[in-house]
Amino acid sequence: MTEMNLFLIGTSHTLQMGLLDAPKDCYGEFKGMVRQVAQNNAVKTIGEEMGEELLVNTISLCKEVAKELGITHIFCDPSKAEREALNIPEIDDCPITWSPRENEWLNRLNGARFPILFVCGANHVDSFSKKCDDKGFAVTVIERDWEPLQLTPLEYRLI
Repeated sequence: MTEMNLFLIGTSHTLQMGLLDAPKDCYGEFKGMVRQVAQNNAVKTIGEEMGEELLVNTISLCKEVAKELGITHIFCDPSKAEREALNIPEIDDCPITWSPRENEWLNRLNGARFPILFVCGANHVDSFSKKCDDKGFAVTVIERDWEPLQLTPLEYRLI
C-alpha cells in the first residue's frame, strides 16, 4: 500500500495568487519554495485552496509549478455555484464556511496520486491538518504561515 503523505503549506492568498499588493519579488521565492518541497518529497499532486473563478487578472503560482514539474494540479475550493449546491454560505473566508469547504477539499483530493502538496490559507492549517490526519493521511506541516524573506537593506549587504 502506498503511503498517503500530504505536505501542507499555509500562506496568505495574496502570495498564493500573485496579486499586485504582494511584496515585491516574492512570487519567485514562493514558487521556488513550492518547487523545492515538491521535488524533495517526490510530490505527484499539488492541490490548493483556490478555484479557477478567482483567477481574474491573476494566476495560480501553484498551478505554474505543477505544470513546470509535469505533475497534477487540483483546484479544491468550490465555486459560487458549487457552494450553493453544497449549502455552503457564500461569505468570503468566514469561519462558518471553513469546515464544509475543507471537507470539499478532501473530496476533491480523493483519488489523487500521493504524495500530495496542499497549499491553503494559514487559518486552515490546523483544522485541515486534523481532517487529513483523521482520513489516514500522514500529514507534515511544512509552513504554518509562509511569508517572503525580508529583503536586506542595501546598506547592510556584503559586497
